[in-house]
Amino acid sequence: MGRLIQEVPTADDKRPLDAPDGVTVSWVVRRDGARVPGAAALDEVLRLTSVSPTGYAFVVGESTLATEGRKHLHRLRLPKGRITFS
Repeated sequence: MGRLIQEVPTADDKRPLDAPDGVTVSWVVRRDGARVPGAAALDEVLRLTSVSPTGYAFVVGESTLATEGRKHLHRLRLPKGRITFS
């Protein structure tokens, strides 16, 4: 079971992804061109209210966004050692 949150500039940028069974792909279309790319995906991460403590997260984006995503996931009880961010 897993989830991929992928932000794209426009709906036309969505591409078919061959995700493994049990992985949900959530496309987030950037609606505000003035925002930092990745901010809309971070908004989606911040809407999460729970995660599995045995899960794993890979958060990628502009430094502040990746850091905020990591902090939120850790607040949801995902151990820091199970979160990679870049």
